[in-house]
Amino acid sequence: MLDSTNFAQVSVGGEHNCGVRTDGSVRCWGQGYGYFFGALEARVVDYGRASPPKGTFQSVSAGYYHTCGVKSDQTLACWGYNHDFSGSRHYGQATPPEGRFLSVSAGHYHTCGVTTENDAVCWGANDEFSGYPDHFHGRNQAVPPEGKFQSVSAGSFHTCGVKTDGTLACWGDDSARQATPPEGTFRSVSAGREHSCALTTEGTVACWGRYLAAPGADVPFQSLSAGALHSCGVRADGTVECWPADEWYYYDRVQPPDNFFFGSHEGEFVCGVSPAGAPVCWYRFGANADITLPSRFTTIAAGGSMTCGLQSDGEAACWSDEHSVAPPGPGPFQAISAADHHACGLRSDGKAVCWGGSVATQPDADAVFKSLSVARGDSHAACGIKTDDTVVCWGGDVDPDDTAPDGAFRSASAGNYACGVTLERAVKCWDARYPPLERPPSGEFRSVSVSDWHACGVKTNDRMVCWGRTGGQREVPPYLRYRAVSAGTDHACGIKLDGTVVCWGLNTHGKANPPEGAFTVVVAAQEHTCGLREDGTLVCWGKLDKGLAAAYGPN
Repeated sequence: MLDSTNFAQVSVGGEHNCGVRTDGSVRCWGQGYGYFFGALEARVVDYGRASPPKGTFQSVSAGYYHTCGVKSDQTLACWGYNHDFSGSRHYGQATPPEGRFLSVSAGHYHTCGVTTENDAVCWGANDEFSGYPDHFHGRNQAVPPEGKFQSVSAGSFHTCGVKTDGTLACWGDDSARQATPPEGTFRSVSAGREHSCALTTEGTVACWGRYLAAPGADVPFQSLSAGALHSCGVRADGTVECWPADEWYYYDRVQPPDNFFFGSHEGEFVCGVSPAGAPVCWYRFGANADITLPSRFTTIAAGGSMTCGLQSDGEAACWSDEHSVAPPGPGPFQAISAADHHACGLRSDGKAVCWGGSVATQPDADAVFKSLSVARGDSHAACGIKTDDTVVCWGGDVDPDDTAPDGAFRSASAGNYACGVTLERAVKCWDARYPPLERPPSGEFRSVSVSDWHACGVKTNDRMVCWGRTGGQREVPPYLRYRAVSAGTDHACGIKLDGTVVCWGLNTHGKANPPEGAFTVVVAAQEHTCGLREDGTLVCWGKLDKGLAAAYGPN
């Protein structure tokens, strides 16, 4: 997730996006990692595609495993993977040639650019195995024809370009006739996976290859972008229209918000830059469809795909998997906690109420609480600190008489097991469904956060310590001082004393790549992370195909 404004251009790649700000800097978000599943191994591969270099750029193009940009001096810079998805074949798509370029376009395993002399130059995979079983998609996609070009567009396994005389030329895989362009003169062209689209000089859209329909000619277009399964274009009035490129792809799933002047997309994901300079992205399954959420919160909570926030008037808003999840009845609430599929809120009178699916179990109606925590993971439990400082847990497979420890507590956090900070500032852990994996460390603590199989705590000397199962989430960055921590499923994030956020652990979808700036609250969930700025605005990063990210990321 990025800060919202002052973008001049945005490009959508394979599970990541990049944009050029008006100051020329490049920011990327999404998943820089990928997964390789071989016959004898499964591993996470760091492609580096979402980690741009420093410097100023004129434009950027996000491919599937790599990204390239034209710098302000018209030289090229590329970052990301130079191999196929498994790392067994070296293609060199992220190793650009020397020289000065007007534009660059990154495809699946190849890249093409137009030099300042209007020559088309390509590099990377050429007539090579595509990485998909029994498919040889490459057909000289990195060998452009002779002639001078205005622009080029690298698709998955083919390339198209507009020549200086306005005619089109395409090369590479033509299995669906995607590299057989129509005659005529054109302003721009965009190559997708198995189809291509172009804008005529009159502003109408022409598509060829594997496609069903193109938009009508009643209103001209100013730009377009062809993705894997659909295409989108920006009309002259700033509205966006999308259409399918496959009979199994539903038209009503790709309808965007209004008013854009630039757009780009890859696969099932679409991004555009609004007239205010804000990048807005939406998912093919309509992640914007039924979400109307406030813009300011006093606190937030997240777990799995569920996210909740409290507004300044105490009203709660929750959403999950493209749908809002309303709490039962009006507030006000003084605290809120969310898990994978349900949430609990603490009303102003100290009574707790839970909602969201069959796993939401209600606590004792007579109990009055000071704080509460809903368990993430499989336990579906919740724990709360009562007004007498004792702990009670409920829900899931929990027997509150057997699991709640004796003693007085300042706070508690529930996951597949639970931990709490006692009045003496020691950490105690107990079984919310599963036994703790190891004993908590000694020392005095200010706070503790428990996730599925690990926990982290901030000590009174501002140091951080984590324990439990590790996928890197125990590897706290050293020599830093913290004021808060949140443990996600396989990553964790902490707020440093200066308010900036640092994250560690598994970085799938970029969930451990926090944006710059100061935060008052941070919550790490399963595949995304959210934080509150000092003005109460919500910022989220990580997996963007959930309802949360559609509403807040990046915008």
